Amino acid sequence: RYLLRKGCSPDVRADNGLSAFTVAVLAGQTSLALKLLPFCCPAMLEEGLSMEVCHYMKLPGGSTILHLIASMGGTRESLIRPLLEKCPVLAERANWAQEIPAAIAPAMLRPALQPRALAFFEVLGTAPQDTDLKALR
Repeated sequence: RYLLRKGCSPDVRADNGLSAFTVAVLAGQTSLALKLLPFCCPAMLEEGLSMEVCHYMKLPGGSTILHLIASMGGTRESLIRPLLEKCPVLAERANWAQEIPAAIAPAMLRPALQPRALAFFEVLGTAPQDTDLKALR
């Protein structure tokens, strides 16, 4: 809090491309990450993670902080909504393996991550063949 009040940015990246926000996410410090998030620049959040972080976390290159949160799950789930409110484009941003965050998330996290259009098509895929569109509403 002191450093934020003095104007330090949580976007500054140290060794291996780790920002304070990324370190908080990796450490499972969700409450700290939620305090840092309002001070983070959306453009920095939209950047891909460093190759070192992607390799360590076994994520394809080009993965974002939302890919990381989706893959790690747990208490980090509470970061999804505030992060998407700040950077809505992250929900549809694919990594180099062409995976959006919802594709790598556990099933319970997917509704929070999926764009509405994808959720609709997933429902269609699980509906019985003789179901019409009105019955799905």
